[in-house]
Amino acid sequence: MALARHRPAARIIGIDDSVTALEYARRNAEGSALELVHADATAAGLLSELDGQVDLVVANPPYVPDGAILEPEVTQHDPHHAVFGGPDGMALIIAVVAHAGRWLRPGGLFAVEHMTRHRHRPSN
Repeated sequence: MALARHRPAARIIGIDDSVTALEYARRNAEGSALELVHADATAAGLLSELDGQVDLVVANPPYVPDGAILEPEVTQHDPHHAVFGGPDGMALIIAVVAHAGRWLRPGGLFAVEHMTRHRHRPSN
């Protein structure tokens, strides 16, 4: 919503696989041009019609490693699925990076929230 407020002429698409999260987002987005898509961010070819056309990809995927000990205010209120991102916390980040690589036009920008201990892992 912050992007939509600051760039009202931009096409902004939000993606989530949680129906509940999308219901909240729809209520928050009322009156804006924000588009919301119910989809799995790990799905191959997600939104392929955007390939090479996107200026900015911003992501806040689940990035905490499975089994990590967190503060009670997180574990008691946030859905597990929205916090934990696989054994090393990178499962969704890797998928989003792959999508961003397809979606972004030359010179496009990518930002993702992650843990400071996440490091680049060269692909084999």
